[in-house]
Amino acid sequence: SNNSGNGIYLYYSNNNTLSGNFLDSDGLGIELYLSSYNNIANSRITNTLSGGIRVGSNYNEISNNIISNNGMYGIYLWGSYNNLTGNRIENNSEYGLDIDNTNNYIDQSNIVNGEPVYYFYNIHGTAEDPIIIENLNLSAPRVSNVGKLTLINCTYFLIKNNTLSNNYLYPHSNDGYGIY
Repeated sequence: SNNSGNGIYLYYSNNNTLSGNFLDSDGLGIELYLSSYNNIANSRITNTLSGGIRVGSNYNEISNNIISNNGMYGIYLWGSYNNLTGNRIENNSEYGLDIDNTNNYIDQSNIVNGEPVYYFYNIHGTAEDPIIIENLNLSAPRVSNVGKLTLINCTYFLIKNNTLSNNYLYPHSNDGYGIY
């Protein structure tokens, strides 16, 4: 804790497990850069100057972490094919999830500012059996930079009777996406 740099930094490092760590008051909690097939789990990352976890890598598992009260974002994804499950992200100054590369797997067990994340990548229903998203009331602020409800390379969804508010394109603006 109390580092001006990264709490944990993996560079060209593959197949590692980071589990049960407590990172507080660092410049950045955990960064993966050009590092694949790693597992970040069951850690708590709070009060960093920039963000909780920054992933510039592919094929990593990020699960069951608590990421809160950071100076910018909770998790910043600019790698591909990462899998996020069961993370609780709250009260970060900018977005809970800041997503530059959209081909990642982020399921609804991730909670940002008290709200499940509705992010679908490469999910397909059928004409006879569409995937139905209905009757949601999504109003938490700063969930992600790509919308309250995000569909990337998806087909046969039926989206109806939803209320989406507090959609900010930029953390300090009134513009943004409800559905991306």
